[in-house]
Amino acid sequence: MYERYGPADWDTHPPNPDEPPMDPDPDDVRVRPTTKCLVVRGGRALCIGWPNGDWSLPGGGVEPDESVHAAAEREVREEAGLDVRATEVLDVYSYYLSPGEGGNTDGIERDLAFVVRCEERERRPVDITSDPSEVEEIVAHEWVPLADVGERVVGRALGAVLARHVETG
Repeated sequence: MYERYGPADWDTHPPNPDEPPMDPDPDDVRVRPTTKCLVVRGGRALCIGWPNGDWSLPGGGVEPDESVHAAAEREVREEAGLDVRATEVLDVYSYYLSPGEGGNTDGIERDLAFVVRCEERERRPVDITSDPSEVEEIVAHEWVPLADVGERVVGRALGAVLARHVETG
């Protein structure tokens, strides 16, 4: 289910091109588990728009003592107002965030992202204002055709992961 990449695989899965050209001291890197949630409706995936013009899947950090599935369900509820059930982890990948990037304020952060397929418990309109803490961050949503979602979202690593999995959506 999960793919692991190393130097022997770089001919078919090159290192993440979104990562900064750095080789940080492991003692200086904070690792944070996160979720990227693939919610599909009618052959389209939910994407969230941010003030800087970037688009992503709903998702965010996994809280202490929270499962990846629970975090995925919470993040979709917070960012889109949808009640979903996390059904499976499709893939796992990682990327670096430099200080000041993506809300990171604690030095170099390496996010370990779990891409989770989620199903709606009941169909309802997306409400990006459902959680007051998210209102100022999220500016739009769009249901993007599955064939296009890998190109829409920020991060070539996530795009490559989605390209491997969207045909099963």
